[in-house]
Formats: sequence, C-alpha cells, structure tokens
Amino acid sequence: MKNTPHLSAGSRTILCIGAHPDDCEFQCGGIAALWSHLGDHIIFLSITDGSSGTFDECVEHIRERRKREATQSVSIIHGESLSLGCVDGTLMPTLENRLKLIALIRKCEPDIILTNRPNDYHPDHRYTSQLVQDASYLLQVPNVVPEVPVLRYVPLIMYWGDSFRFPYPFNPDVIVNIDPAFDTKISMLCAHESQMYEWLPWVDSQLDQVPRKEEGAEARRAWTISLYKKEAIPSYAERYRNLLETRYGKEKAQDIIEAEAFEVCEYGFRIDKEKLKLVFKDI
Repeated sequence: MKNTPHLSAGSRTILCIGAHPDDCEFQCGGIAALWSHLGDHIIFLSITDGSSGTFDECVEHIRERRKREATQSVSIIHGESLSLGCVDGTLMPTLENRLKLIALIRKCEPDIILTNRPNDYHPDHRYTSQLVQDASYLLQVPNVVPEVPVLRYVPLIMYWGDSFRFPYPFNPDVIVNIDPAFDTKISMLCAHESQMYEWLPWVDSQLDQVPRKEEGAEARRAWTISLYKKEAIPSYAERYRNLLETRYGKEKAQDIIEAEAFEVCEYGFRIDKEKLKLVFKDI
C-alpha cells in the first residue's frame, strides 16, 4: 500500500472528474492523451448521467447513449469510463453523494485528480468541485465509508482552466503544450455525437449549420474543431504565452497553438514547485 501518490509518469492512475460525460474531453483531453501515451492509466469519471443533454430524447435513451459515447471516447486513449450516476441538472453536494464519491475514489486509487474549480456558471460543475474538495481529506479516515479500505495518502488535486473571474480568477501553476495530442482530443470529442452535433449547437441556435452525417466525417470533424475553439476562446496558449515561454523557451512557445492549463488545489497532496515539475516532466 503506497503512502504517497506516484508523481513520475508511466505508472500513475489519473482520475479526471467532470460533472458531465464530455467535460473531461473538453478540459483535459489533451493532457490525458499525452499521459496515456506515456503509460499512465486514465479514468474519466462523470458525476452525473448526462441525461439532460438533449432537446428531443427521453431520459432513458439519452442516458444510455451518453454512456456509450463516453466509453467510446476514452477508449481512444485506452482509458476507462465511470459514472457516479447522479441525475444531470439536479446535482447537490449532499452527504450521500460525498460518501459515494469517497468510495469510488478509494477504489480507483488515483495519484492525480483533475477537476473543475468551484467557480462556474453551471451548478453541476460547481457542486462537482465541492464534492471533490469535501471528499479529499476523508479519503484517509477509516470510519468514513468503512466498507472500502482507506487511502494512506491524499492524491494531488488540480483544477483545469476556466475564464471565470469571481470570487477569484483561475491562476495556473502549469501550462502544457497539447499540439501533439490535439487530433486525439478532437477524435474523443467527435465520439460525443449527441453533444457536438445536437445539444451544444441547439443551445447556441446553430443546429441548422451542423454538417449532416451524409456530408462525411471530415465535415463533422471540422465542425467539432470550430465548436471546441469557440468554447476555448480565449485560448490558453494565447492567454498564458508568457508561461509557455518560461516552460518551453520563447522560440518554441511562439509555435504552440493549443494548450491546457492547471492550478493546484490546496486540499490535495502538498506539492512544491520542484515536485510539480516532476509530474509534468515528460510532456
């Protein structure tokens, strides 16, 4: 039984926790692909079932459809898809949900957890972050969820980036060039057909602009890229070019197009700057 999380790439378990089945792909799909290539085990956990991500399907149908899409997506990087099963759009940071999450995290034994910050427009996103925070210390407490063996360490917890400014803005500790994994990230997003080509365009009143299936996979892929870039604007590479220069050097940094950024959560494993470099050393 390990007493600290593994930090060096190649044998780690990375647990990416989003509120909905496509959240991890949008926010950390690039680094997940890079780490998987190095030999780390990637798990995408959706706290909810995604059953509200539709405008014309019944709950049972969209729930099963999104489960299939999530499995297909993460399989591209040889990862694993899990869900806590909470109902999309109704998530609350209850004791019941906290205990369920504690049990699941212990079973996964992650070295690193990636999730969103508690500042967000969507209540499911906010409460996902709160649940992770509320679970963090209790992972080591034997009398909480006693039926599942405790962890003897707290995983390193990091937030993925966002543009929200209140009560405080995102402050990245690390930025990563994901250009080598960008095509993989887009392939993962393309697997979420119900979201890329139906739900998100419908929300934005652009459903009539989505390429039909008969127009071919490349046309739909191009739509996915445009949708991702719209969601990611302003891009992390542009917002934090100075951090890219510090990490990769000025010349290389100028050529980087796509990046993902992360901020250390103080509730997780206490890590200094030198150890943090070790976590991201090989990418």
